[in-house]
Amino acid sequence: MLSEIPIPRTAVRIVGRKNVYRIRFGDWRMLYEVHATEVVVYIFGFGHRREVCRKLLKAR
Repeated sequence: MLSEIPIPRTAVRIVGRKNVYRIRFGDWRMLYEVHATEVVVYIFGFGHRREVCRKLLKAR
């Protein structure tokens, strides 16, 4: 899915972060970063929606 369309309509950009998006899967969220010049998508987090943004974005 992300290999074909790196930023689908369901993706939400993380405010204050360049090229960082989140996608929700039920109660889970995936955080990822898109580098269009490299044609690479880095997935750096997947967890429960209540915790993933709080914990992973503080660590970066």
